[in-house]
Amino acid sequence: MYKQQSSLIVSAQDSSNGEEMFSEWAYHAGRLMIEEGIIDYAFAKQKAEKQLGGNTNGLQPSNAKVEIAAQSYYQLHKTSKEDQWHLEQLQFASDSLQALEDFRPCLAGTLLKGRPNALDEIEIHACADTSETVMEYLLQFTKNIELNEKLLRFSGDSGRYFLPMFCCEIGDFTAQVVVFDESFEHLSPISSLSKKTMQRWKEPQIANAIADLKASMSSTLL
Repeated sequence: MYKQQSSLIVSAQDSSNGEEMFSEWAYHAGRLMIEEGIIDYAFAKQKAEKQLGGNTNGLQPSNAKVEIAAQSYYQLHKTSKEDQWHLEQLQFASDSLQALEDFRPCLAGTLLKGRPNALDEIEIHACADTSETVMEYLLQFTKNIELNEKLLRFSGDSGRYFLPMFCCEIGDFTAQVVVFDESFEHLSPISSLSKKTMQRWKEPQIANAIADLKASMSSTLL
């Protein structure tokens, strides 16, 4: 997808605190996430470490630093094809939230980071008394539904909870609909990346993102 830049291999022994090595490690892990569509931060860091060949003594850059590197790399190397792909995913997300409006839905996941999901998976959080209610509704749109679970933590609660998640194949995309019952609806999920409150969008925010992306694409063509 992208032209790979030459790597600068730096050993942790050549830097007094290893910061240069970790910065390079984060860069290459982020690059791999974009170039190869890797979504697992640990795997991206492991693969980048092997490519660099540096002696890191088991230390690693944080997932947050790898995400910053991935986003920077994407913005620098993206093409009109990636912009169009991103736009189509945002439009699918907008249509999905409108269709699920009775379940007070919101969008979560990669799309909020300003780039498309490599696997065309769109994460949506929906609220309902029971997961069966949501599944019955989803069956109106597709019969290709698989029940999985989403592991989440919530602000102010040290527990980990498995919430039902319906993976629905609709056209070229997979909607991952995570169901929050009344005991979780008013709690704030924690991002596994930042360890802070997870960012989520309602439909108006998606509409703003679509408008901004269209404006950016138009200016590029001028």
